[in-house]
Amino acid sequence: MQVLMHQIDRRARRLLTALGACLYLGSGLAAAQIPVTAEQAAELVQAQTVAGSETRVAEAEAAATSVVEFDPLSPQVYGEGTITQIVVRGNERLSTNTILTLVPIQVGDDFQPLRLDAALKALYATGQFADVRLDRQGSALIIQVRENVLINQIAFEGNSALGDAELRNIINTAPRTVLTRTKIARDVQIMKRDYERQGRLLVIIEPKIIPLTGNRANLVFEINEGARTRVDAVNFVGNTAFTDRRLRTAILTKQSNLLRSLLQGDGFAPDRIAIDRRFLTEYYQSRGYAEFEVISAVAEQTPEKRGFIITFTVKEGLRYRFGRVRIANNLPGVDTSRLVNQLKVRTGRTYDVLDVEETREDMIERVSGQGFPFVDVAVTEDSDPSRGVVDLTFTIEEGPRLFVERIAIEGNERTADDVIRREFRLSEGDAFSVSKLQRSQERLLSLGFFSSVELVPDSGSSDDQVTVNTIVEEQRTGELQLGGTYSNTAGILGNFKIADRNFRGRGQRYSLDINAGVDNREASFSFSEPYFLGREITAGTEVFYNDTNVNSIYDRREVGAQATLGYKLSEHLSQSWTYALTRTEVTDIDPLASLLITQQAGVTVRSELRHALRYDKRDVAINPTEGYLLVMRNSLAGIGGSVRYAKTTAEATHYLPLGETFTIATRAEGGFIEGLGQDTLLADRFFIGGDTIRGFVPSGLGPRAASGGALGASKFWRTSAELRFPVPGVAEQGVNGRFFVDAGSAWDVGQEIGDIEVNDSAGVRASFGIGATWDSPLGPLSLDYGIPIRKESFDVEQRFRFSISTSF
Repeated sequence: MQVLMHQIDRRARRLLTALGACLYLGSGLAAAQIPVTAEQAAELVQAQTVAGSETRVAEAEAAATSVVEFDPLSPQVYGEGTITQIVVRGNERLSTNTILTLVPIQVGDDFQPLRLDAALKALYATGQFADVRLDRQGSALIIQVRENVLINQIAFEGNSALGDAELRNIINTAPRTVLTRTKIARDVQIMKRDYERQGRLLVIIEPKIIPLTGNRANLVFEINEGARTRVDAVNFVGNTAFTDRRLRTAILTKQSNLLRSLLQGDGFAPDRIAIDRRFLTEYYQSRGYAEFEVISAVAEQTPEKRGFIITFTVKEGLRYRFGRVRIANNLPGVDTSRLVNQLKVRTGRTYDVLDVEETREDMIERVSGQGFPFVDVAVTEDSDPSRGVVDLTFTIEEGPRLFVERIAIEGNERTADDVIRREFRLSEGDAFSVSKLQRSQERLLSLGFFSSVELVPDSGSSDDQVTVNTIVEEQRTGELQLGGTYSNTAGILGNFKIADRNFRGRGQRYSLDINAGVDNREASFSFSEPYFLGREITAGTEVFYNDTNVNSIYDRREVGAQATLGYKLSEHLSQSWTYALTRTEVTDIDPLASLLITQQAGVTVRSELRHALRYDKRDVAINPTEGYLLVMRNSLAGIGGSVRYAKTTAEATHYLPLGETFTIATRAEGGFIEGLGQDTLLADRFFIGGDTIRGFVPSGLGPRAASGGALGASKFWRTSAELRFPVPGVAEQGVNGRFFVDAGSAWDVGQEIGDIEVNDSAGVRASFGIGATWDSPLGPLSLDYGIPIRKESFDVEQRFRFSISTSF
């Protein structure tokens, strides 16, 4: 009986141990990388390529060669006794001591199955071994290993459309990792997808393995990129409301032409078709066609196999208007009267799915602002084809009670994590708020560091926890500018500027700006820290030097420095204080110059305190398309120094989007300066023209001495309106155009003139013109041509202006 029980016990333990080993190996195979041994690497060299489409069965068969071929309960190992020696065999790259530190066995332990099984698992878990076997010779434990091959270097050959750095960033294989066939095959597919996005469907990628000593190998991807596949035609079937030409502007896929081939360099990409279906749906549904759908999208190769013809078959349906719009409230305490006037949808307007979604999001934000962080808004649409209307009901209800568990950030290669986190209106542990999340996104975009910012809420560790995944795409924030202007009066003025809005990835700004011409030399350097002493306080400093020959009448030299502190009064309102100290010297005055100018000769010292208020409701700070900006600036000089005055300016800028591509930008600005017990000086007055009123030189309008020379004005105003739009046909290359109308005036010298003759008028000056900006490969190229349509006889024109810069 004892013998029988002993056999049963032994068989049970053998069964449990074997079952555990099977479970362990089975779980490992479920997500296994198939390692390449030295022998398999040699085979791959003979075959030269690694197949990219191995089946699961083939992978399982390959993995079978790497599983344990040792029964830990076999009589050869299992039994009584104590381990007196541990011997490691078969290792080449890893030292014996390293392997011994990996196993939970040491001299003095016994030969128990569970202990040996744990050692086996520990070695396999490292991923360093293709095979591990345990054996026993007397009281010695023998560990027989076969190491996986490690990648020494990765190289790419034959690639030009995608550089080595780009390819290394997208593949998963890396040096000093285990060489696995499945990972290599996966990397081949990843690279092919990126090439396909560029229209290179015929790309061939062959990975080759070059064995080295010490179970190492170099991995080389030989690439034949092939020719770019063209899109010869994009056609539409079933469309009556919009022409084919207009619909082509709404999708991502573009027909090939010579200019696109030279500048854009893209072609047919299969994954764009699904995106284009969504773009078409959004295009129609934002223009009244609520029931629009894409029936099919087919890409057919041309007979010569060099291009594709893409055909979209669509069903437009009826065009609808908004009917009755209701707000239903299931959340006690919400004041719906504060929401009615803020609705973007209005009865009678053309149905727009984007307006519906914006109204929903805006309603969530406004209800959250009333103190209800857990809120949701459901939208019910009821279409009536007989009346051609869609009735809407926005139902306010309690949303899930969620809290921010973690804020994850990815995509920021240069910008530090804490620079991104400090712009969040949410913190880890806070109640999740859609409105605060949206505001965080706006703040991040307003930095100008990122071309795109996505904040994607995801489920956390429990049902009431949310992880906010922050995905950013960085853009160039540095600027290296070489530019110039030309006029028949000022000649050529060259410009050099180097600046960065995100210095060292810390959000700091610096700028070195040098301008030099025949009559003008200017230089300045500035630096600012947006989070001074770890708080949302901007601290900055600037030094500058200006040496200008003004209209060949006199020389004015200025040198000075200033320091600034700025801070937030509310989410959109900010305030700043600046102290500036400037030394100005006027010399070499023409003997025939006006007495008003000769009186400026000598040295003056300006000690000035400046104050500014900014209310910023723009969507983004760089190239805004919606919102407005209000700025008021005040200056007081006379805290020491020899100059005393008070100066005030106010400015308002508004951006109004027209559809998806057009923007109307309007601006109005005005100001005055008043001397305190003394006349104002030329250097302190207002000079307008140039960029402020195009069609004139920078100081081309305003009071002028009868003998020549701008005197500056003590009062001014100016306004402008600009229509901005992408230029058809070359918008994809970053060419944007503008029509503009400028108007303004500057008058009153602000100095006692006596009997001196001065040309001065408060009359309106105006100009109109056209301009364009091209994001060229060398950097932004800006051109403006302004034609004065109302001016005084003493004003000075400059119709053409240009500049070019590059970014880094």
